Amino acid sequence: MFYNDVTNCNIKIEIFQYSQEKYFIKTGVITMKKRISQTNIQVKQDMYKALLRLMGNKLFSSIAVSDITSEAGVSRMSFYRNYNAIEDILTEHLEEVVEEYRAKELEEPDTGSEKVFYEKKYMLRCFRFFYLHREFIDALITAGMGDLFLAKITEHLIRKWVDKEKETREETLRISAFAGAIYNMYREWSKGDFLELPEDVAAILYDLRKQTD
Repeated sequence: MFYNDVTNCNIKIEIFQYSQEKYFIKTGVITMKKRISQTNIQVKQDMYKALLRLMGNKLFSSIAVSDITSEAGVSRMSFYRNYNAIEDILTEHLEEVVEEYRAKELEEPDTGSEKVFYEKKYMLRCFRFFYLHREFIDALITAGMGDLFLAKITEHLIRKWVDKEKETREETLRISAFAGAIYNMYREWSKGDFLELPEDVAAILYDLRKQTD
């Protein structure tokens, strides 16, 4: 009886120790993965910032992967582990910017009696956000990827304002045209070194749209 009790006790201790080992190994692996993930995020940020710096001095078409990795202080392996082409750095960042804008919209619920896509408060939010990210947006346009930015503006407006159940071709075309106006106004605003305030640009577009009603 005593022998069995001791044996059972030893087995329980071994099981406990094994469970502890598994826990610490699992915890260690998770911690390591988090560190690797965080490190990789930093590497990607470094490459993005390096690309923007390079674009300030060189044509986008003349920038090589080696230029980016050298400027960022990372290996070529780090680049190809994350991207297939230099353009991917910008497209990935564009997705992040779009998600940030959508998150801000959720933080600021739509209120008021007038809820139309060209309302001044929506335009003001839009141009304030563009101004905040002007360095990146200008880099996209300089890289010849302005159409991608326009496509994202259009996609967002249609997603937000077109009712899928009541969608009409006319409404989609109207919003697409409005997206083009937003994009072209931003380009002109940028060319003028952002002389006007976001409030001024939003008011101009709002007044223009109201005149066509």
